[in-house]
Amino acid sequence: MDKAGPTEDAMLARSGRYLSRQFERNGAFVDAEGRVTSEAQSYALLRAVWSDDRALFDRGLAWTRAHLMRPDGLPSWLWQGRVVDTNTASDADVDIALALLMAGRRWDAPTLVEEGRRMVGAIWEREVAVVSGTPYMTAGDWAVEGPVLALNPSYFAPYAYQVFAEVDPEHDWTALVDSSYRVLFDAARASFGADRSAGLPPDWVGLDRRTGALVPLELPGMATTRYGYDAARSYWRVSLHRLWNGDGRAWAFLQQAGFLRDEVTRVLGDGVTRKGFASAVYERDGTVAEAPPSVVGAAGALSALLALDEPAAHLLYAGQLVGGASHVDGGTYWGDPLDLYAQEWGWFATALYADALPDLWRADARR
Repeated sequence: MDKAGPTEDAMLARSGRYLSRQFERNGAFVDAEGRVTSEAQSYALLRAVWSDDRALFDRGLAWTRAHLMRPDGLPSWLWQGRVVDTNTASDADVDIALALLMAGRRWDAPTLVEEGRRMVGAIWEREVAVVSGTPYMTAGDWAVEGPVLALNPSYFAPYAYQVFAEVDPEHDWTALVDSSYRVLFDAARASFGADRSAGLPPDWVGLDRRTGALVPLELPGMATTRYGYDAARSYWRVSLHRLWNGDGRAWAFLQQAGFLRDEVTRVLGDGVTRKGFASAVYERDGTVAEAPPSVVGAAGALSALLALDEPAAHLLYAGQLVGGASHVDGGTYWGDPLDLYAQEWGWFATALYADALPDLWRADARR
């Protein structure tokens, strides 16, 4: 496989059908534990607008408004029969705001643009922290106070911040793009106490408010400096920025993913010619912490390799996304059929490969 085509179109349509049939309940995307997160809702809204599915978008937005939205215009992050955690998750909020703005443009709905504009302002006011004059996107409203800010590099969405700069000129979203790349590059290089760094971004990192330095973040029960189920998304988000905006920093960051390229293409011996995939979780030094592949890990590695090594990207896509797909009753899923997160990232990875994620805020992308 060396290019996208009808296979990808069919996989996206079948994956979308499976997601709605298996997980959607009147606009809510419910995981196997009966939970609805703002993240899952944000992914549904993005998929809907990119798929030109106004009905899905309206259902998802109506449920989110009715069950998650707080008085300040941002959603609580977790619902299970009721809201059980009123804190916010900034990645979901940014994705929802972007989905609103693109939907307003795609479907000529000024009220959606205005709703997105208000949400953009609320994101800056509630989730952006300024340290020594530099704004940083924190992980949510719970993360903006204290001596160490909680940052999740996979939450950074520089392509969205450039759209936000147009609708919210009162705030310096360009500076937020700059700080996001500073954190991405520095966090990927940092060893955080290990002998060396494999050059992979961590799932989480702290920012010392006093010194401005990046430090390991202490979160209960979590090995935060690993490259795992969060961090892989960093490459997808940076890849989208490269495609939408041609930013040289995006290209440079993706070019530093040589470790993932080597994991996909290296010769193993004993009759096995290639590993063919990236493992799900790595320690700072590249030691494998969870050997089997994951769907989000495949999405991250694919995103990097499309810029760094296209033949390796095609190999990974054919083996993990096409070869790893299961087909049932007109639907497509990856891995555990009850894993909502895996299905979402199978869709996003396939859509990136198929060049099916246009910047719908721009008029030329909507033609």
